[in-house]
Amino acid sequence: MDKEIVVAVLTFLSSLVWPAVFIWLVIRFRPQVAQLLNRLSTVKVAGSEFAFQQAAVNAAPANPEAKVEISQIEPGGFFTAEGIRNIVSQSGLLPAGESAVAAMLLFDNVNQHTWLVASPSKVVIVLDDEETRARNQLVQVVMEKNQVLPLKLSSRDGAGLVSFGSDPTRWYYSLSLFPTRESLASRIKSLLQVSAETGTATDRPRD
Repeated sequence: MDKEIVVAVLTFLSSLVWPAVFIWLVIRFRPQVAQLLNRLSTVKVAGSEFAFQQAAVNAAPANPEAKVEISQIEPGGFFTAEGIRNIVSQSGLLPAGESAVAAMLLFDNVNQHTWLVASPSKVVIVLDDEETRARNQLVQVVMEKNQVLPLKLSSRDGAGLVSFGSDPTRWYYSLSLFPTRESLASRIKSLLQVSAETGTATDRPRD
């Protein structure tokens, strides 16, 4: 009887060993695990796959002097459309005398926002997430306006994908914002037109 109890206890303890080792490894190498996850283009949660936009390899250098008002930060930590425009305007990457005059939200999930921001002559891709905010490096790509078209559209991981002109980099866009490829193409063309007129664009797409 005592032998059976000992065996049962040892079996129970052995069943705890590997979970304990796994937890220790996660805690011990937490920075490395976080870095690995950030490099993945997709993550899986409970069997579902969600798009995760990687930052551009050649993202624009951080501007330590860029400032936004507290009112330009949403409760979830993301910048508002006005905050995004201010970041682009203060980036030092626009021609002298230009500022961001139009912005559209391209990709929206709980972890990331991707924006297209336009000045009279440039279009800027901005990635707003915890990592880019920590590095103060939200501006990813700056394009001449005449380099934006044509668009190349596809889909993956439950989201749309778009690349601009001859640049092969693909950027996620939310199907909840743009359920059809035509709606996205129309919205981008509208952004280019409004910025050319130095008007003010609607921050989020309208139906």
